[in-house]
Amino acid sequence: MREKFYGGAFALVRPLVEAEVRAHVVLMGSDDDLTKIKEDTYTVNFKTIGAQIDTAFDLQGFFDRFLNNARGALHSFTHSGLYQLGRRFRGNDLEAHYEDEDIIEVIHTSSTAVFMVTNLVTKHFKFVEEGKKVEELFLEWGKKR
Repeated sequence: MREKFYGGAFALVRPLVEAEVRAHVVLMGSDDDLTKIKEDTYTVNFKTIGAQIDTAFDLQGFFDRFLNNARGALHSFTHSGLYQLGRRFRGNDLEAHYEDEDIIEVIHTSSTAVFMVTNLVTKHFKFVEEGKKVEELFLEWGKKR
């Protein structure tokens, strides 16, 4: 983002979100899911996994709403769809055109994904003090949003 390579930055949000999903699946998934993750053959089904994570971690619909709202953009930015291509032009000129609101949303989404994985890991391994600090920092960061 700092270098204004917005297309690449936007495309990298999906791997962050997929890492977030996989971290949850590792803790809640079946033996088959774990084998697929180890063998790198696991495929995220964005339509169903959010509700499954919500149920397993009592997230009250957060993941399902998040993934279903972001699914189209995540696919499009990663695979050079209309979301990505439409931001490569300003009028008739080939010039990156990303709105500040979109850039801010990418920063918030990626930061939230990283926090959620960190939170999950600290809780799973019972790093209580570290978990409290991570949560405190995230809540402080969220206030500025």
